[in-house]
Parts: sequence; structure tokens; C-alpha cells
Amino acid sequence: MILFIIFFFLAILLVNYFFSKKITSESFFLHDRKARKFLLVLSALSTAIGGGTIFTLIQFGYQEGIWAIIICGAIGGGLVLASFLGKEIKKQSIQYNLYTLPEFLKCKYDFKTSVIAIIVNLFSFLFLCSLQILALSTVISKFLNLNINIALFLAFLIAVLYTSIGGLKSDIITDFVQFIFLIPTIPILLVYVGKFINWKLSNVDFFSIATSGVNPLLLIIISIFVWMPSIIGSMDLWQRIYASKSEKTAKEFLFLSGIFLFVILFLFSIIGILSRANPHIQDIAPSLIPIEIISQLPKIWLAIAIVGVLSALMSTVDSMLIVLSAIFTHDIIKYWKGVKDPKILLKTGRVSLVAFGLLSLFLAILLPNFVQLLGNALSSLAILTPAIIGGLFTKNLNKKAGFLSISSGFFIIVLTLIFTLILKSPSLLFVGQILAFIVSGGIFLLIRKTK
Repeated sequence: MILFIIFFFLAILLVNYFFSKKITSESFFLHDRKARKFLLVLSALSTAIGGGTIFTLIQFGYQEGIWAIIICGAIGGGLVLASFLGKEIKKQSIQYNLYTLPEFLKCKYDFKTSVIAIIVNLFSFLFLCSLQILALSTVISKFLNLNINIALFLAFLIAVLYTSIGGLKSDIITDFVQFIFLIPTIPILLVYVGKFINWKLSNVDFFSIATSGVNPLLLIIISIFVWMPSIIGSMDLWQRIYASKSEKTAKEFLFLSGIFLFVILFLFSIIGILSRANPHIQDIAPSLIPIEIISQLPKIWLAIAIVGVLSALMSTVDSMLIVLSAIFTHDIIKYWKGVKDPKILLKTGRVSLVAFGLLSLFLAILLPNFVQLLGNALSSLAILTPAIIGGLFTKNLNKKAGFLSISSGFFIIVLTLIFTLILKSPSLLFVGQILAFIVSGGIFLLIRKTK
């Protein structure tokens, strides 16, 4: 297993080093805007199927049963929904020479709107990055018998080391390598959990809600009306649209990614659901359920599964870090500070990447819960959706609409998160996320056009 892991990290580092030669700011952040459909599909899948997502779906499948599949539909459906906007996003990215989502909102609305969008993106992607670092540290802690805090620090070092070398250009290439490592993990886990129950589905309780107590109706509402449209506001997706070779490429890679993503996430949910019949993983902390399922594999398959999970983790954490770095470098340093030198921007991007890695590490220590981290991230992005769609297609926009829409929704999310941490009520968090999206969309519709 150790040899497999060493080989994996050496392969990724070598690929990053090779593509880091003659790296520029344009290639570091946007792959020179020449990425093809095949690479973009694999990159989008590899990023979306992160270790945090895998762990969340296996855990949620174990806890919620068949209801966990709703999340798969929300995330995969979100990419399909985004495909109908991909062509227009790519078109306007060329027109305005855009690097980030907040840049787009600044062009369509005003400086204040870009500022609140920057805050929301930093907030959301710090949660997403923390999710991956937490999952990576769980793997390291379990299989190297390390204290969880030491494992968290090692996870941070690994993520920052190889991501800072080549940026998005090497990220898209290494995503392909990591996706190849990930694919065998799915059938290995499915076969194992299936054999454990002798393929008798009658032994599995598909419908009961085991531990979390989340209302299924509430889960359906938040998945369809909040988490699905939240994908449209995902900065890593916008970077890949910007990086695509053409408008047609942007539309097609998003649609294909959504279909394939749903199928793969569905299979991980099934792994969690079938594992409900496994008595060896009962009465343990929910966050440890995924790693306990994996750890019970026979050793020869365990090595392959661990490398697959590590691939999923690394392919997502690097994208999250690059997004955070791009927002800071282009939205703050380039436009607020007026820095134009590509070499300075490249250096700033790498330094800020390390800084955001540290912040994600601290957040993972403060909030070590997969489902909460993912839910907070998605709901934060959702409040950007009304302003994004309005900016793409509405004429005579009221410049205040974007800022008031995003800021009101973000205020509700932050307030709900604070009360959730105090009262320890996951249902309250879900209700707050739904309310934030309704308020954000309602305010935008009321004042979207100038009189």
C-alpha cells in the first residue's frame, strides 16, 4: 500500500513539474484558454468527485438511505443546468477578458457587487477546500496511525506543495491522471459491500433515516431549489468555461460532465446504503463511516482503493486552492491594487495559495463535519445564481440589484450558521439555506431593472 501511495505522489509531482516549465499567469489560471472537451470533462469530473464528496455521499447514504440519491441529482443536474449558460459565459469571458466570476459581476453591476461576490466565493471555497483537507487527513490518520491534527497538517503540506507548482494548466492534466486512479475504486467497493450482504437487497433498510434526523421533504427542497442552482455560481466551473477552447466546447463539456457525474455519485451513495447491513461499522462517529468501509477491504484491493481516494482528494483540493488564489490575485491585487506585471501576479498567486491552504486547515479543525462543510459551501454559492443569470440575460440592469441580492442572502447564511453551531440543529441550517436563496432571488426580481 505504501509503495502504491509513493508511486502515486511521485507521478503527480512529475507531471506538475513537467507542465510548470514556461508557466505564465494565463496558463496558471486559465490553461491559455485552449482546453479541449475531453480534458475538461475529465477535469470537471475529477474535481467534482473529490474525496470530500465521496465521503459525504457514503456517509449520507449510510445515514439517510435512498434519500441520499437526491444529492447526486442536485449536483449532476446542476452541471446540466449550467450547460445551458456555458455558451453565453464563454462568449462574455472573451468579450470582457475575464479571469474570475467576481470580474463578471463587476462588469455587469458595480464594484460593491464584485466585493460581496469575492467575500461569498472566499467563504464558500474555504469550506470546500477544508472539506477535502479534512477527508485527506482522515485517510492519513487512519492508515498511518497518526494523530488527527498531525494528519491535517500533512494533508495541508501535500495539497499546497504540488498545487503551487503548475496551477490550472497542470491541474487539468493531473486531473486526467487522478481520474484514471479513481475509477477502479468504485467497482472494488461495490463488489465488496455486495458480497458482504450476499447480494440480498432484502437485508438492507433503504428508507429509514438512521442517525441525522433530517426531514426527507426538506432535503428534496434544498437539493432542487438551492444546491442544484448553486453549481452555476461555482468559481472552479467558471474557470473551466473560461479555459475552454470555444463556446461549443463549454456547453458540451458541462452537459456530459453532469450526466457522468450523476452516475458516479449515485454509485458512491449505493455503497453507503448497502453498508447499512454491515454490523462492523455501527455505533461509530458518522464522519468515520466512509473510511471504516474502505478499511475493511482485503489488503490487495485496499491499496488500490486508497490511491483512488487520494486521487479524488488531490484533484479537488488543488482546484479549490487555485480558485481561492485566482480570486485574490485577479480580483484584489490586479484590479484593486492596479498590479499588471504577469510575473508579480504569478508570484502572488502562489503565495496566496499557501495562505488559503492554511486558512482551510484551521477551518477543518474548527468544523470537522463533512455534511455541514459541503452544505454551507453549496448554499453560499446558490445566492449568487439570481445575479449571475440576470447579468447574462437581463437588459437595463439596476446596478443595485446584484449587491442587495447577494448581500441579503449571505447575511442569512452567516446568521443561520452561527445559530446552528450554538443550538447544534442541522435542520435549522437547512431551513436557513432555503430562506437565504428565496430572499436573494426575491430581492433580485423586485429591483432587477432600472426604471
